[in-house]
Amino acid sequence: MIKNHLTNLKKLENTMSIINQDNYNRFESIEALLKVSPIIPSVEILDEFDAVPLVDALEAGGARSIEVNLRTNAAFEAISIIKKRCPQIILGAGNIKTPQLLRQAIDAGAEFGTSPGNTDKLLSAVEEANFPFLPGVNGGSDMMRALEYGHSRQKFCPVASLGGVKALRYFQGPFFEVKFCISGGINDDNIREYLLLSNVECAIGSWIVRAHDIYNKKWDKVTERTKYSFDNVKNVRNDEKHPLDCQDPHCENPHCSQHKAA
Repeated sequence: MIKNHLTNLKKLENTMSIINQDNYNRFESIEALLKVSPIIPSVEILDEFDAVPLVDALEAGGARSIEVNLRTNAAFEAISIIKKRCPQIILGAGNIKTPQLLRQAIDAGAEFGTSPGNTDKLLSAVEEANFPFLPGVNGGSDMMRALEYGHSRQKFCPVASLGGVKALRYFQGPFFEVKFCISGGINDDNIREYLLLSNVECAIGSWIVRAHDIYNKKWDKVTERTKYSFDNVKNVRNDEKHPLDCQDPHCENPHCSQHKAA
């Protein structure tokens, strides 16, 4: 038990060092949180007793942060348990749609939150709480409203249904100041293409954790799939330094969209 506790403290120290290098406090900046990992696994927990072994399995595969979706009755209790038992993980709450859900998520111990859309009432509550938050957007009006409340980091969802890479390239023009965390239709086959875009910082998704693996306590399968997904995007920007949104019509980089189109 002592060995496990020391391991958790070491993980917490490593996570904090990554965030502190940007001079942000872990609890104050969504920008810093999004730099920790290119993937934030989203999970639905039906039984709060699955919370700790699930987080352990995700961490063993390389996850540094998770989003607990609020679609289940056990979600808030699961967040509370994870906060107490797994303090090294960066813990978010997803599907926050109202100020009441926001307050419940904060009280349970969530460090950041996401929403499937945004309203003035919700964004005002986020502003009042000074809570790291990714407002959901699916078009220009949503993005403009989020920007009015100071949110330059936004959750674009469902990205695959809203034009995917082509839509994100378009938004680089009018919304040059916005960086996205994408969600909806992301998988191991297409995530690299998205992460190469200069306005995409990370992806939130449920493709890593399958419901039947949680139900059947197949924690080794969770770790295996998590490791595969994180290995798949390892050093994606370093390995393919030339962005897909290059505007040079004469570019010959094999990873460039201009070169592929030529």
